[in-house]
Amino acid sequence: MTRQGTTSPAQDLRAFYDAVWDLMAEKDPRVRPVGHYSGIDVSIAERVARAERSTWNMQRNTSLRAWRSGLELGRGRERPPADHRIVLDTASVLTAPVLASVVPQPLVTDVPLPLFVTDRSHVFLAGADGTPDAYTVWESEHPDVVDAATEAYLGVWRVAVPASDVVDRPRLSAPLVEVAFLLLDGSSDQEIAQRLGTSERTASNHVRRLVDWADAGSRGRLIALLAGGET
Repeated sequence: MTRQGTTSPAQDLRAFYDAVWDLMAEKDPRVRPVGHYSGIDVSIAERVARAERSTWNMQRNTSLRAWRSGLELGRGRERPPADHRIVLDTASVLTAPVLASVVPQPLVTDVPLPLFVTDRSHVFLAGADGTPDAYTVWESEHPDVVDAATEAYLGVWRVAVPASDVVDRPRLSAPLVEVAFLLLDGSSDQEIAQRLGTSERTASNHVRRLVDWADAGSRGRLIALLAGGET
């Protein structure tokens, strides 16, 4: 694997992936396919559950619904590893700003490609764009690949900024985040009230607060904005 560091962190990450994609094309045993990205959540959750020291997650084109799925899979874990880092693509957070309230202490920057490193000993990798592997998630535990992935991740991490620097809205409370999730499910105010164990009036007030927070103007527009990070 080649080392990065001569250009921008985003370019270094792309250079890392160019080298990795060559390994994939050559069927090099240092990388192996895991499965289609749509069914990879359980494999990632299992890997995270085994992590002892660190989980470094970097995502592009993410959505509120995707993060909800990840949170539900991770609920069995008592606490995350001490070194828990998350970098999101700036465009995703601007499109779905509620992500800044859902994701714990996220940093944001230009993320051209996703990367997920655990314990500096394992990495999940994206397949090559424009190829049959584009929607396949790969993994590696080979030191050459993991060390290069770690270096690429740290480069992007160092230039990332807190989400609060790009989202001009206050962080949402946990109940309002839950209401946002329920709205994505198509829940009515009555159903939201039942789920939260509160009155329908309180649920309606929560929805109105979210509409105001998002400058949405209406419930329907709010739901569209909440789902806006999905592709």
